Amino acid sequence: MNVAIQVDDSALLPLLEKILPPLAVKTRSGKSDCRYAIQRTPRGFRVRLHDGRIVSAKNHAAAVDLIEGEIQLAVAASCRKFIFVHAGVVALDGCAIVIPGRSFSGKSTLVRALIERGAIYYSDEYAVVDARGWVRPFPRPLSLRTAAGPALRVDAQKLGKKVGVRAVPVGLVVLTRFQVGGRFQPRDVSPGQAVLELFDNTVPARRAPAQALHCLHRAVRNAVCLKSPRGEAARTAKILFERLNDLTKSGNQVRKKRALTKAQKAV
Repeated sequence: MNVAIQVDDSALLPLLEKILPPLAVKTRSGKSDCRYAIQRTPRGFRVRLHDGRIVSAKNHAAAVDLIEGEIQLAVAASCRKFIFVHAGVVALDGCAIVIPGRSFSGKSTLVRALIERGAIYYSDEYAVVDARGWVRPFPRPLSLRTAAGPALRVDAQKLGKKVGVRAVPVGLVVLTRFQVGGRFQPRDVSPGQAVLELFDNTVPARRAPAQALHCLHRAVRNAVCLKSPRGEAARTAKILFERLNDLTKSGNQVRKKRALTKAQKAV
């Protein structure tokens, strides 16, 4: 899809380039599927969204934040090939940890804690699920919210962290939300319950419910699904690492047994 953004302040241009979706490219085409505009006013900025709504923003960062959310939602809603689920995603040992949740659920903070422990960064906004149920990278800059105002943008690569480049199967689905004073004590839930919560966070769920459910069922079929509120992100990340390491070890043992059985039969 083509997106056009009109501005009357050149200081916005480098900020807008940073928030474009991964793999976005510039084009000289006059055609556009979505049009946005940011206009300076005496009190800040006036942002015109694609549907005609007018929203006020106090500063450059707030104006760009509005545009970013709208563009990413438009891309997710218009995509026919993949399913976009509001979720944070990292990978460890070739398996994805998927943390569904909308804004202000704490998923970006938990994603950062996971990559600080060595996980590979995939996204803090969308899990992009293909027809196999595997998750593809959507590595936008980490969005870390502050009490002072707009989210702080942090580039994972500039932090020295690895960023995913290929699709991976789902190993863990973590249904969690930050609670002050909370403690992460995960319990296993059924794949069906995980699918329902993933579906509730899926952008094109109403447009293509059958496709969404098909991809989500395939995503969780070999995954462990956990649920619990959480408190401190670092402690939660440690528990998730331990759980996924246990799963990886069990999987390796199963594969070794299968290989040994095949070898014995061959003899």
